[in-house]
Amino acid sequence: MFYLVTEGNRELWIAYESMVGQIYVYVPDTGRYHRNRGVARDYYGERELSYAPLSAADARALMRDARIGRLDAIRKRAQLDQYRADAHALESDEVLRSMESMEEEGGNVGDR
Repeated sequence: MFYLVTEGNRELWIAYESMVGQIYVYVPDTGRYHRNRGVARDYYGERELSYAPLSAADARALMRDARIGRLDAIRKRAQLDQYRADAHALESDEVLRSMESMEEEGGNVGDR
């Protein structure tokens, strides 16, 4: 399942919830999905952010735009370095193909 994560009117992340309930965010700077414990903690508990379900096609379009989730290379350098070194990141094309396949098989966005 994909989500557009927002805080008020500010679009923060394109998030992906894996089949085992792990939360990943798309980072345009790496082109991959990375686990984000802060977003996971909020999604499963605090709910200070908003989560709008996205189809795989909508997620792909937002990813192509490469605006949401982009990190400032100066202010967020340490976070970017961690993401770039992340050996457990998910390839975005694999995530998208998996979700597109699931949607074709009848899995609806927003079933959760």
